[in-house]
Amino acid sequence: MISGRGVVVRVSILIIALMISSVAITSYETRTIEPQADWEILVDSYDWEIDYWEDIAFYNATEGWIVGTGDVGTKYEDRSHGIVMHTSNGGVDWELMFSEKDLTIWQMEVVGQNTIWLATTQGLLHTENRGGYWEYSPGTASLYPATVKFRNSSHGLASISKGMKYTNDSGDSWHTLDNWNFEESLYKINFVGYDVIWACGYSGIFRSSDGGTSWTHQKDTNTRAMSVLNETEAWALSWGLGVTHSTDGTIWSQDAIVSGWSYQIDHYLDMEFIDEDNGWLVGSGDPAVAYTPDGGSNWYAQMASSPRSLRAMDFVNETHGWAAGWNGVIARTENGNQFGPRLIKDGDAFGVMGISTLRIPKSVGLVNIILLISLPVLFLVERVVFVIRRERTGLVRR
Repeated sequence: MISGRGVVVRVSILIIALMISSVAITSYETRTIEPQADWEILVDSYDWEIDYWEDIAFYNATEGWIVGTGDVGTKYEDRSHGIVMHTSNGGVDWELMFSEKDLTIWQMEVVGQNTIWLATTQGLLHTENRGGYWEYSPGTASLYPATVKFRNSSHGLASISKGMKYTNDSGDSWHTLDNWNFEESLYKINFVGYDVIWACGYSGIFRSSDGGTSWTHQKDTNTRAMSVLNETEAWALSWGLGVTHSTDGTIWSQDAIVSGWSYQIDHYLDMEFIDEDNGWLVGSGDPAVAYTPDGGSNWYAQMASSPRSLRAMDFVNETHGWAAGWNGVIARTENGNQFGPRLIKDGDAFGVMGISTLRIPKSVGLVNIILLISLPVLFLVERVVFVIRRERTGLVRR
């Protein structure tokens, strides 16, 4: 039989064990569930008369550029201006550097601290003195989405009017790339060294392994953005919800859905991975920013959307990043590698917004191991003590 004191001991041990495990798990959930990445709104919606920002890029943690469509203080009927703005204090203050009516700026390339290139409807526009003087390159106008990218200060590619042009003299002249055999509007071009080039656009993903001499059409899904890590690994974002990944430079994974809801209503427009683990998405869903710390295995919410619908982002390291979008909103984070609520990935019903899938941390595992070892030992000790006491009191017959 078990003594009353033995029952009390066992119940006490069980209660203590549950309290320890509960504290450890609660501590872990607090760290993972509650949003911790802080996004500061530097320019709120409608602070300026901006329709939307199309692209944002930072040279370092303080100096950056942003392009979009709006008026910035001119008459309301002039909101079709293409505008370029610059900051030298991390986005707190912005200065208008260029404005032209009826101009659409598709994409921006920061080549150096002083040299900026823009792909626009009127042509490739650039400055070599940090916005003091701007000049168009003849024969580079594009009514279709266009993009420009430089491998270094001299060599660059540009998608113009569904064709491809190249320069090897820092943009002084642009020539048709005759071996580009696709009638395609590209959104992004990415160089890796001197041989590998990745590009994405309306018709999917394209890759060259010989510096642009020949191209392979790898994926035929409308691909809005790419983030290239090296010659074989890259991430891509479809026009809708799909996030896809390649680790061998050839085969792409099936699109995975990242969402804050069980129904697929989120819509992401830009992405960036700064290494094989840390990556972000921005868009018009809820959340407006999604973050993965483990190469896409899990995604976490970092900023609620309404009214923060975002279109573009840029990170200079794993903590400092900026995002911009509709109605002129500009946001900044200085701890962008922190968690938030876990999101649904590809229909994972356990990751609904605001509820984190329970993952037992090492601290809880260690506590449970100790309990599994100590409880049987304590039981044996209690039995021995009980038998000894009975012998001493003469309750056990000899």
